Amino acid sequence: MSAFRQQVVPLPLRLPVRGRPPTGLSGSQSSQASPGFLIHDSTIYDGVDERQRAEALELAASESRAYGFHYICTLNSDYVPRNEFSSGYRIEDYIRLRLTDADVTGCLMGVRF
Repeated sequence: MSAFRQQVVPLPLRLPVRGRPPTGLSGSQSSQASPGFLIHDSTIYDGVDERQRAEALELAASESRAYGFHYICTLNSDYVPRNEFSSGYRIEDYIRLRLTDADVTGCLMGVRF
């Protein structure tokens, strides 16, 4: 049986950046540049109750508007806390892409996994 050895390998990442340095969700100043977007996969909300998921999504919408970045989040439709959003907040206003596994036309890049 072979033992696996984990090793962290730093990879240089260079992204073209426009605009001012990021302020982050906390509002603290940063001297580093930002690519202008924040991406979360649904796993970030794993184990988080619906009320907190709704509050986090509303905060992300508010902060992305205030600080000029794009917030991208992937969620399964059954994980969207539709009954927990505050009045006046419509998640549908923020959905840009719906994927489905009904057939390949609803799959990302036409590939069904």
